[in-house]
Amino acid sequence: MFEFLQGNVESATNGFAVITTGGVAWRLVVSEHCLSELEVGSETRMLVHLSVSDSSLTLYGFTDSEERGVFRHLIQVSGIGPSSALGLLSHVRPAILVTAVLNGDLSTLCAVKGIGKKTAERMVLELRDKLHSFKTAGDSPQAGSKPVHQDLQRVLSQLGFSEQAASTAAHHATEELGAAAEFENLLRLSLQIANKS
Repeated sequence: MFEFLQGNVESATNGFAVITTGGVAWRLVVSEHCLSELEVGSETRMLVHLSVSDSSLTLYGFTDSEERGVFRHLIQVSGIGPSSALGLLSHVRPAILVTAVLNGDLSTLCAVKGIGKKTAERMVLELRDKLHSFKTAGDSPQAGSKPVHQDLQRVLSQLGFSEQAASTAAHHATEELGAAAEFENLLRLSLQIANKS
């Protein structure tokens, strides 16, 4: 029904963005990552997903097609509704989530608040064959060790580790495996190091 909204960002806070277009203000539910990319007063183009329930109509907003695509797959999993799916995407970038599902990495999935082992197993079982098209450059490290270290630190922080623990774990993982290693291997080792600290 709706594909995207293009207009000015009136506000972006507390999980919501308000976009005005054609004299109408649209209130979108968005992830924390999406919020961080929006600038109040600027023009933006938001992809949307309309969720219909017995009591409400809710518009979810996304700044890129990858996040919306993963969101739409997540809500097809038994026990995961739109709010839970957006919560997942607020804590784990789509590329990291896709990698975790494809590799059956339950520890990364269960590190997200509200996701237990059974839900994580169901995600892997139901989505593993559907998410291959989303395997993107997010699975590979960027050139140079500093961006890789920063990406690792950001993901660990999103998973609830302190800034110091995330930085230390990311540093040790890149030193041990090298910045050219597969990002998923670097992340796995970083999680092991951070969990021991």
